Amino acid sequence: MADKSFEMALRQCRTALHRTSITPSCHITRRTFSTTRSHQKHGNMPTFTTTPSQPAELTTLLSQIRSRIFLPAHLRTPQRALIFRTRHHALLRSDPVVLEIGSESVTLQPLDMTKDIPSSWRSIVRAMQLMSSRSDWNNLVALLEGMNTAGRRWKTWQLEKIVRDAGNSGMSAVVVECVRAAGRTGLYLRDVRVVRQAMWACRSRGAMSGWSKAETSAALRNAEHIAEALEGSLHWGNAHKRPEGADPRREADVLGVLVELVGIRAVRHQGGEDVDGKVEMYVKRLVSNLSANTLENGNTAATEVRDQGEVKANWAASADYELMRWVPVRNGLRMAKEVLKDKMPVVDQHLEKLERLIRDANDVVRSAQGDKIDKRRGLKWLEEEV
Repeated sequence: MADKSFEMALRQCRTALHRTSITPSCHITRRTFSTTRSHQKHGNMPTFTTTPSQPAELTTLLSQIRSRIFLPAHLRTPQRALIFRTRHHALLRSDPVVLEIGSESVTLQPLDMTKDIPSSWRSIVRAMQLMSSRSDWNNLVALLEGMNTAGRRWKTWQLEKIVRDAGNSGMSAVVVECVRAAGRTGLYLRDVRVVRQAMWACRSRGAMSGWSKAETSAALRNAEHIAEALEGSLHWGNAHKRPEGADPRREADVLGVLVELVGIRAVRHQGGEDVDGKVEMYVKRLVSNLSANTLENGNTAATEVRDQGEVKANWAASADYELMRWVPVRNGLRMAKEVLKDKMPVVDQHLEKLERLIRDANDVVRSAQGDKIDKRRGLKWLEEEV
């Protein structure tokens, strides 16, 4: 009975393969996906780059992701039945089926849905933990693209983590690549929290170098690419399909990163001059969107802790998040005043409120920090010299 059911499935598979121009190697003359593109389920499977220095665990993990998550998404129902139905596995091993997907030959292997298919999210997290070099991180684009093709959709907090981890490794350029290819990778800038992480990733690139000339300029380019992407139809540029919530293009803390980066570039590397006019351009855009209410509402967590005289972990995390939002804005305005002088808009009241907000948030974070060696990111930003 098992033999008959396998033969029936195999006949169905071969019929589908013939119709879709994918053929078992040992029975029918091969024709590739590319000869009949209209019948393709998906395009070529994304490929990963390997190097001699790549950790062995990362190489193995990426290979498993490709064969166990990406490949099944490229198979039609009869082909999937061959690899997933246990009654076919013994005969599939003895009578292999080889498919051609694009220019790649793939031998179907039996898979157990309950044991062999890894968690997509845990796989991405582990892969990012193992990535160290730029060549490792370049695989993030293919990783997200393959997951997107396989139907994986990420929640906002997951997208935040992906961008944050890349940024903490100084890989803002990779983030930009993923954002530019959002239609394939699924990394859309449709939530202001994801946009913040993208801008902070750019800032981190400059900060990690001690604000060297080359890396500060690269960080600014990356941040401007993120700002440009926001205007695209995939993100916020389509007036008929804009997401709900705050428009990140007008968020003061998003614009503040741009002001800080052009300010640092001007003060440290351009003799204090606004050479290309970007300091004035970005600071005017920031000031026009920096309302008193925004700053008043920014330190809710800090105010609650200060008034109640106790510190809780969630409040400390919220306060540190506020530091990350407003320290770049404060730094940017300070340096803009130094560069623009009499051309600078009046921002004294804004700076006063920013200082109070940052002071309250700092008190909360330091109370929770205690004697811990690893400081929170916002606290590091506050202490670093720009």
